[in-house]
Amino acid sequence: MFESTRQIIQKFTSDTNDKQADYLKHENSNYVYSLPLLRHNLHNYAEEEFLFSQILPPKIKELYDEGVIYVHDKQLAPYCVSISCMDIAAKGIPSLAKNMISSKPTKHLTTLVRHFSNVVTLISQQVSGAVMLAQLTTVAASYLQDEENHGVTYQDAELQQLFQSLVWELNMPLRSGAQSSFSNITLEFGRPSAEIKEEYVVIGGRDPYAAI
Repeated sequence: MFESTRQIIQKFTSDTNDKQADYLKHENSNYVYSLPLLRHNLHNYAEEEFLFSQILPPKIKELYDEGVIYVHDKQLAPYCVSISCMDIAAKGIPSLAKNMISSKPTKHLTTLVRHFSNVVTLISQQVSGAVMLAQLTTVAASYLQDEENHGVTYQDAELQQLFQSLVWELNMPLRSGAQSSFSNITLEFGRPSAEIKEEYVVIGGRDPYAAI
């Protein structure tokens, strides 16, 4: 679609309305028209060039240019990934590099929900597709029960506000390219997640009932 990075910058910053400019500024509904989005487009162009010149067979590029085939994901990053909320409860937020901060597992529901949104934002920088939070309601319910066992209770309005803030944070444009993360959440109502229903409850990295 584009022949050079100069053309991308000119199209992105132009006032003209055509398919190329519209593609750059509104590729999907998660993007916010901004300078980070321009940088994102330039990075994608470089990755696409490398993919077609160094990884895929030349015939694929030829067929792509002719419009015979369409290569959907032209980035070098993995596509989608699923994150276990049980792992977040057990391990906290891990460090992806030596100079990156991390967080130990939390014992409190409010902080746990923050960890959920932080992990999605963190991992979404490393993938081109969606980040799924699995077992969210089951793990959150375990924390809720544990806090009630320690005399901490939540009103319905407080819980609604807590999870409303999670949805809000997941949709902030904090991903590369000034876009919100692609995120999925699994919800179980009236029953625990089938994936972890036989597992021990984990609060703050350990089984709170192990010594009982």
